Amino acid sequence: MSWGEVFKKDILFIDERVADPNNPDVGPNPFQTCGLCCYVLASVTSDDPLVNDQTSYLEFTPITLPTVIVLKKDGNFVANLNDNTYGTYFGNLRVKNNMKPVGYLVNWRLVLLAFGEGDYSVEFTIGQRVVEYPSVCLKQYHILDADETVRIEWVTNSIIGDKDQRLTRDFVGLNWYNQIRLCDSIFGKRRAPFEVESTRYNNGYERTIRKEFREEYTLTIRKLDIDKHPILLYDTLMGDDIIITDYNAGNNSGKYTSIEVEVNGSYEPNYSGNIPAPGLELTFVDKYSNRRKRYR
Repeated sequence: MSWGEVFKKDILFIDERVADPNNPDVGPNPFQTCGLCCYVLASVTSDDPLVNDQTSYLEFTPITLPTVIVLKKDGNFVANLNDNTYGTYFGNLRVKNNMKPVGYLVNWRLVLLAFGEGDYSVEFTIGQRVVEYPSVCLKQYHILDADETVRIEWVTNSIIGDKDQRLTRDFVGLNWYNQIRLCDSIFGKRRAPFEVESTRYNNGYERTIRKEFREEYTLTIRKLDIDKHPILLYDTLMGDDIIITDYNAGNNSGKYTSIEVEVNGSYEPNYSGNIPAPGLELTFVDKYSNRRKRYR
């Protein structure tokens, strides 16, 4: 019996629709999502910090120039960020070398309650210069949206480097707090390499005099927009304090909530295949080194 001919065709998948040169007025893709790792979650029913994201925005400005911060939704002005109505306003921070940091910590729950879900951005006007940060999608918290995400919190209180290798940024005294939610990610795979110190006697018996370990963890980011990598490399991982919470419902290595860690190892994204959103694995260790035992 003949089953006919079999045809094979290669298909290229792309993340968003490309305009047809013969029909340029196709408009935006109505099915396009918020993109990779650029949404924030908040709850209308709970003020639990674990289900309400926050994002900090900061600019170092000359003391002689006025600075105005505004919140936009879908590209349109919705509020001035000059008080604590939608988070925490930082306008009277320390001054160094005639420069002062001006910023805002957006509490997305307060924004959600006021304006609902949507595409939000924060814009600074410093004198005549306008700085608009990339927009984020604000969604109401749901376990399905939180699943397969990892949230990193960090505090910076030191002088750190910049994307421009010739520059540094001075956060001393600011205790600057920020968060980022990483999509398509998982944190865990706890392991504990032991260090054991012992004394050997003439009869071959070894007496342990010290035993300790620091738990190690792996953060796997399967896909990350290339423009998000600098945030991780130059800001998040340079933080003085780093706290990670895993939201994966199917994490078989345990539950990880507000784990205080320090980065350990190198930053090596997977650029193979020339993919537009290279993933990577990062290794962390316990922030505190108290998992030890001493013998008398």
